[in-house]
Amino acid sequence: MEEDFGMEIDKLISLFKDAVKGGGSVYWDSDDLVIVFLACMDRGDEATAFKALNQLENDFPDSTVTHVSKMKWLLYKRKFSAAYSELKSVDIEEFRNDFPDDLAIASECACMAGYANEAIDYFIEYVDVCENYDEMFLQRYVSSLIMFGVSNNNELVERLVDAVTETCKQVDVTLCSADALVLIDKNDKCIELLTELADREPLNPEVWKKLAFVYGKIDNYEKMVESFDYFSALTLDDESFEVLVMKVDIQIAKSEYEEALETLHRCKMDKRKIFQYDDDVVNLAFAKVYAQMKDFKREKQYLFKTVDFEKIECKHLWLSLVCNFCEDCKDKVEVVAFLTRAIYKCGVSKAYSLLMIKAFNEFELYNETNKIKYLLNAKFDILRYLEYEPASHPALVMLGKICICQKFYDESIKYLEKAYKTDSQSDNVSMILAMAYYLNNNKIKFKRMFGEYMSRDSDAKERFLKIFPNSKDIIDKI
Repeated sequence: MEEDFGMEIDKLISLFKDAVKGGGSVYWDSDDLVIVFLACMDRGDEATAFKALNQLENDFPDSTVTHVSKMKWLLYKRKFSAAYSELKSVDIEEFRNDFPDDLAIASECACMAGYANEAIDYFIEYVDVCENYDEMFLQRYVSSLIMFGVSNNNELVERLVDAVTETCKQVDVTLCSADALVLIDKNDKCIELLTELADREPLNPEVWKKLAFVYGKIDNYEKMVESFDYFSALTLDDESFEVLVMKVDIQIAKSEYEEALETLHRCKMDKRKIFQYDDDVVNLAFAKVYAQMKDFKREKQYLFKTVDFEKIECKHLWLSLVCNFCEDCKDKVEVVAFLTRAIYKCGVSKAYSLLMIKAFNEFELYNETNKIKYLLNAKFDILRYLEYEPASHPALVMLGKICICQKFYDESIKYLEKAYKTDSQSDNVSMILAMAYYLNNNKIKFKRMFGEYMSRDSDAKERFLKIFPNSKDIIDKI
């Protein structure tokens, strides 16, 4: 049926269906069968696609085009191991010469089957042989970045970006590469890439917008403002939600807090917001502005509005603002109450890092007030924190100190010895562990630990005698 190559696809599919219904042996060219197979897969006509694939296997069992078609079918049916087996029956040189565009499909197949490094190799081969970096190339590149990004393999994402950006200088592809680098925290590399693009495309506002965003991410506000000014000059009427939120960061950097609040109120009224996440961003931005204005009452008000902690950027910004509040607020009682509410709001599993800050403030309050409730609360919070970070050196040391205050010396030694194993060079743990041995009347271990501590700190003896003056005889013998 060579004369039918130029036939419309609908007519070709119709002819194939009629031939199947009529039975008998009708010769079909492999190229026509592939056209029918791919078109039917694309239209969701699985039955006809499968019949076309069957005829390919029957008429051309050893053909590379048959193996490639079967790989696509198995990939479509999510049978990744079987698809990979078909892939391995085709030599990469055959892909290069006969199916260059399908190297991207081969990359997807290898990745889904669990062979990530091999998948990268296939895609790099695809980049090398690609003759036209068109919309299809961009779609395949984005799909691959998502595929490797979902697997949390940042090294492979970076390798893929390097291979593509070295070969392809197309604007949309470069911007896509920049987005990928931001997501894996390769901000300096992203800035270098975007700066090169800005030199080639100085009138492209999207380049300057992305540069402003990345500079803001690394707190380089001078460069952020400069990039945003270029962007603003190129898009005088751009009042999109994304731009308004970025403008707030610029205004905060310039200490224009009232203007930032005005911009945020406009964001609040923006009808183009679609996702709840946008409301979270605005609320957190309000909190950030009020934090700079030292208006802690309003800052807390916005921090405790609904936040979607499944959004990782949202969660990180919220935790950062909470920690900043604790540093700025000098009232430890207020900090403890604030953290109690924050942990309850977020859930312990998502905000367990706050338990350590809360315990530290509670322990400080115990030292200031001698109220046992603060000591017990500090111990409870540290024990909960250790459920998530069982080898945390600072947490183990603090728990050891709390147990000393409770006169639970055996328990204190258990935690401090564990801390000592994680970091034996810490003078802090050596001193406190020696103290616990002394209070527990374990003279042999005390001499060994205190001797080690004195070898690193010439003032250790003087400081210890101020706390335990009766220890002079035993210390003099070390």
